[in-house]
Amino acid sequence: MKLRHSLHRSRRGQSLVEFALVLPILFLITYGVIELSRLSTSWITLRHAADEAVRYAVTGSGFTSGSGVREAAIAETAKTAMRGTLVKDVASSEPCYFKVTIRSSSSTGNPNEANNAGGPNEYVRVTLQYNHPFLIGLIGHGYVPLTVSSLNINERFARPTNASVYMTTPQLPSTPVATFTPTPTPTNTPIPAPTNTSEISPTSTSTSLPTATYTRTPRPTRTKRP
Repeated sequence: MKLRHSLHRSRRGQSLVEFALVLPILFLITYGVIELSRLSTSWITLRHAADEAVRYAVTGSGFTSGSGVREAAIAETAKTAMRGTLVKDVASSEPCYFKVTIRSSSSTGNPNEANNAGGPNEYVRVTLQYNHPFLIGLIGHGYVPLTVSSLNINERFARPTNASVYMTTPQLPSTPVATFTPTPTPTNTPIPAPTNTSEISPTSTSTSLPTATYTRTPRPTRTKRP
């Protein structure tokens, strides 16, 4: 009886040890699946926000409202499209950091210059930076930096005002008028009528056969001998 009780206790202890060894591995697998799903969601949302911002930029909305007004509206459009994602106004080294960078064909390339969405028919690029936070800060600084860019061409939403490049308002092309083009009328070409060509058929000619004629032959005369 004591032997059975000791065996039962040893089995329970073995099960607890096995569970303690498997639990961390099971936890890491579950945690990895959850974090990978959250990271994919943040990436898709960031990609969508960049596309929405550049679509708003190419329309030229706010182009004549003053310096920086249009760019601020583009950045606000990108931030609004990040719904469902935690965004904070924090330092670039902190989780949930979010930044919108707008550059165009007329930008100088200086990373510290102000946002510039460009003019009509110019390229515009919207770049979004986001620090995706982990649920538990086990890796690095507790976040993964994500960067997404979207490029497009501004529409012709305005006309240049500089006198040297001013262009007159384009006029619509005149509607073409139909002109009469003489078409040659078909003429009746006489077709020669078929002529009746009579065939000469051979005619039978009767040829008279020679008929037998009776000719009297004189009998020889008897001459007397002297």
